[in-house]
Amino acid sequence: LEMAGLTDYEVHFIRDSLTKLKSSRGEEFNQIIHELNQKIQFFFDFSECPLYVLHELADVLGNCLDERAGQFNDREQILDLLLLIRILSRDKEFSNYIGETKLMAYMFHFSDLQDKQLLAVNDGPWDLEVRLEAKKVLCNVLYNSEKARNLFCGYHKLVESFSSLNFQCQNAFYDLRILFVLTCLSTVNSVPLLDEENILQKLYLFLFELKNSNQEPLSITVVDLAIETLKVLFTVISSGLTMQTVSMNDTSLFFNNLVLLCRQYLLSTCECVPKYQNLISQVINVLTLCIPETYPLLIPACDHDLTGIGKAYRGYDVSALNFFVTTKKNLSGDCAFFQSDTSVIQPTLALLACMARSNPVYKKYLRSEILPPLKDVHTRPENDVSIRGKLVRLMTSVTNVSMWAANFLYVLCNENVSRLVKYTGFGNAAGLLVSLGVLTSAQLKNSKTNDSNCSSSTDSETEEYKQAKNFINPVLGCVEPPKPNPMEGMTEEQKEHEIVQLVNQIDNLMKQGLVMPARVCEDGKVHPIEHVLQLQEGLPETHSSSSDSD
Repeated sequence: LEMAGLTDYEVHFIRDSLTKLKSSRGEEFNQIIHELNQKIQFFFDFSECPLYVLHELADVLGNCLDERAGQFNDREQILDLLLLIRILSRDKEFSNYIGETKLMAYMFHFSDLQDKQLLAVNDGPWDLEVRLEAKKVLCNVLYNSEKARNLFCGYHKLVESFSSLNFQCQNAFYDLRILFVLTCLSTVNSVPLLDEENILQKLYLFLFELKNSNQEPLSITVVDLAIETLKVLFTVISSGLTMQTVSMNDTSLFFNNLVLLCRQYLLSTCECVPKYQNLISQVINVLTLCIPETYPLLIPACDHDLTGIGKAYRGYDVSALNFFVTTKKNLSGDCAFFQSDTSVIQPTLALLACMARSNPVYKKYLRSEILPPLKDVHTRPENDVSIRGKLVRLMTSVTNVSMWAANFLYVLCNENVSRLVKYTGFGNAAGLLVSLGVLTSAQLKNSKTNDSNCSSSTDSETEEYKQAKNFINPVLGCVEPPKPNPMEGMTEEQKEHEIVQLVNQIDNLMKQGLVMPARVCEDGKVHPIEHVLQLQEGLPETHSSSSDSD
């Protein structure tokens, strides 16, 4: 939720409320807390409020909890106090301040994650609503405060909440969120402690229980829990700390089981499409960390036709690639979700490229979906409405996903330059070719030779492509409409004049530093040159005709 920062009116209201709280007791105190919550509950930026006001407010709340530690019979009063602390904990400075105060001890207490080394409060246990509100506060404080993260020691209780078969969904949800914050922002401190709790196995078993104890389509509650679990699983695996003491056999077995479970989630359905897309995105993130040798488990061999949503391709069950079909539709439709969040596309392309490299059958299936035989030879690749066009636009975009899109297309083209140019155009592929160092004429010629020897390239050519092949502009990747010759009707003197003008303009651009002449060297990469005449180096010599020599 994006909200504007506090105005002078809200800052004055907070100051006034603080003054009243210092001298109020009982119902009057509770009423002031309630009114303050109503006034600032939708604000997330408290930078306009002076720090000393926030600090004094934290002290007042801490003193209030001290005075009434044994008298909290009114749960509504507790919830109002916790709500105010949660709202204020959105501020980094406030969270840092309370990170080592008695307020943290009370948050651990109300959330049932009490640390014995801190202030001990004997009341409780509190009902679910109080515990959930306190855990929401912890999510904010632990996210904003390194002090609070270093202070946290309730890992055993966090893991315990979803390890039991009788787990409570909302309670487990916020425990997983707290775990995600800790494992993401305090990896060195948290992961070794969680490793003692056998965290990977427990997360896997919890995911397994969620999937196999619920009917399709999965409810939103189940999907939310699975998403949070996968996020924690991703941060724990990516840390690498949990794998250091595990044998190779145990590691392989774990990833085998995890990939099989991920396949089940890829084949699942959900009541809410956006939630399902988020779930698939998290599954893909986890799969990118798995051992590539386990990817064949995603697409097992099958010896019969599949029914329903199942799909077979050349003896393999490719049903688990339904996530790719969804991605394909969204990409080809320029879905705003994929346009605004390239972090969704990047792991997807990375996974698909790795899968394509691992097995030629997977590569052929993906190529058939993304790069079918060319029929429309008059549309530039980047203007194509298919997924090929979207990927070409991505590979030339100024985003962190451009090289991933280019690499994926390169893999689908059997890492063959000539075939890549065929589907994308040389202009669009130039950036990738430069980074790979394959721009020399010898390398391009070798690529064409290899491509001509590859039967799948010529066999896939359509009649439309064969007829227009000789008229296709390789730079554009399509048949270029005829254009009038700009020098038609000019005399030789006029042509020379235009050439001189062009050279002068290029020279001016070079002097201003707007362009830098360069050439492709033997290493296949582009290197700058000091003078334009260097471009002539390496060119074949032209021999004068016999009529010009005596």
